[in-house]
Amino acid sequence: MPIYSDKAVSSTGGGGGPSYVVNYSSSVAGVQIGDFVEVDKKEPGDEETVVSEYLYVITGITDSDTLTIKYLRDSNGDGNDDPADLSDGSGDSSSTGIASHTFEKGGTAFSMFVG
Repeated sequence: MPIYSDKAVSSTGGGGGPSYVVNYSSSVAGVQIGDFVEVDKKEPGDEETVVSEYLYVITGITDSDTLTIKYLRDSNGDGNDDPADLSDGSGDSSSTGIASHTFEKGGTAFSMFVG
């Protein structure tokens, strides 16, 4: 069950991940370490077709709109990718929007496993 959805504004990956410090456009204060972040990547110019579903886990909370998230997997096997670079399908390859991030409850057992 989703907690809510928000847009990533920017991120830093420290050499390409798999962990990223992500700044969001509004407060994400309701999330906790161990919660999941799901992102549907779409091809620029095609807002309907999901080409890969990405899953990240929250590993750190800096403040109300900044999280550290870690790449876990994606459905297409594309591998680690910056969560603020995943396309929402709008625009074209030179200027596409950022896909929304959907936050899902994880759990403390999982957060201990990935921490």
